[in-house]
Amino acid sequence: SERHEETLRLIQQLESQRQASQCVTITGPMGTPVYTRADFTKDGRFDVSPELWKVEFPNQPAAEAAADENNKVKECNLSQLSEMEVRIGGILKAKLIGDSIEGFVNDIDNNYAESKGALSIWFGGSSGIWLTIRLVGIEKQAYAALRDFDLSGNNLLATLLQFCSPRLPIEFGEVAFLISHINDAMTAWGIPTEPPEVLPPT
Repeated sequence: SERHEETLRLIQQLESQRQASQCVTITGPMGTPVYTRADFTKDGRFDVSPELWKVEFPNQPAAEAAADENNKVKECNLSQLSEMEVRIGGILKAKLIGDSIEGFVNDIDNNYAESKGALSIWFGGSSGIWLTIRLVGIEKQAYAALRDFDLSGNNLLATLLQFCSPRLPIEFGEVAFLISHINDAMTAWGIPTEPPEVLPPT
């Protein structure tokens, strides 16, 4: 019936609006191009640390993402990282500039695989955002050496460029938000701001 079709159209419209408002993107300057995207609710969950909400990006190789016409996502390389932005629903939440930025290379063996090294970036300041990127093609020796360098502020990209080509592809693993910084949005979207209590077996 017409009413049924109208109801379906309205449901689709509301879902499209929800997806747009909860779309987490990593982009270039002013929101373009889009390097990767995920859904805050569907791709998100509480981290091991319950004060963080973690959103995982699709595990799509950079070259494959660049060829995906439907997604309209572009490959990001190291030279473009300086202008990278984190956005929710199109609204800018963090940029890779300023003294509060800090990079971390953690346990080498667990974070280096298939010629990719994971790097955690803390945006600091009032952002409350962690981002994990993968340096695609970095040699393990160079990746391990990064631990001995200051990866804060402007030193982060300058140091990476000492070890890697500006054309080195970048993949995006996950972004984690401090819940204390986004609890209003989570409440508005009907997401609990604390993980459910796991009751001990009786």
